[in-house]
Amino acid sequence: MIVFLPYRGEFGHKIMWHVPTVHHCKDEKVVCCEEGEEALFPGAKEYVLVERNADANRREKMNSDEELYQRLTRELSSKYAAAELVRPQRRTLEFFIPEPRVRYGITCDIVICPRKRRYGSVRNWELWPQLYEVLASSHRVFAAGAPDSSEDVGQHKAWAYERFLDATLEAMLSAKVVIATDTGLAFLALLCGKPICLISHGSGQASPSSPPIRLDRYHRCNHKQASIDIACDAWTSIEPVVRIVQQKYKS
Repeated sequence: MIVFLPYRGEFGHKIMWHVPTVHHCKDEKVVCCEEGEEALFPGAKEYVLVERNADANRREKMNSDEELYQRLTRELSSKYAAAELVRPQRRTLEFFIPEPRVRYGITCDIVICPRKRRYGSVRNWELWPQLYEVLASSHRVFAAGAPDSSEDVGQHKAWAYERFLDATLEAMLSAKVVIATDTGLAFLALLCGKPICLISHGSGQASPSSPPIRLDRYHRCNHKQASIDIACDAWTSIEPVVRIVQQKYKS
């Protein structure tokens, strides 16, 4: 048996390599994860639920929650005496389409991912309310994300539900396209096998003061070969995003 200790860092990195690493393991396994994220680890025999790591504590981290790891190691070494305890580490990856553990009856045409974080705030796109208003006039739009890292946009949003990741997954699985900046939810959309439209500055920067979007990372996670569109020159105008939606994802 293998016991996987929890990943405590950035959500995007969790989706890019921790989740597919755990999924590739076919041994009997116990997975430590935050409550509400069980859908990301469907092969687990058991779950050990840990307190959610606040968004401000995730920034550029992986194994930095040393106090938690030491406590879990003591507890789980006793409970699973014959098991191998494994900290998050990159191994062989196997991608899959996650299914929400709890369903709320959510359906939509478009999912938006209105990132709003203190960390890397220059990458917070300010036009989400404007985009939502335009798209919602002819599409069913759902806002994905977590309560501490999302701009409060629109009527239908994941953080209105107790299990906001399940709500996000259910919405993504029903949507035609997911619109996002260069953020972890864009990788989650590709894990779900959904087309994405990435908002960019210029010809492909993640923001006006950021380097180009690392498309190699997206292609690596794109196990269903979904469409990846880049809405160039969209940092100060919603028009490039609306144009892509109108051309490719009509009602």
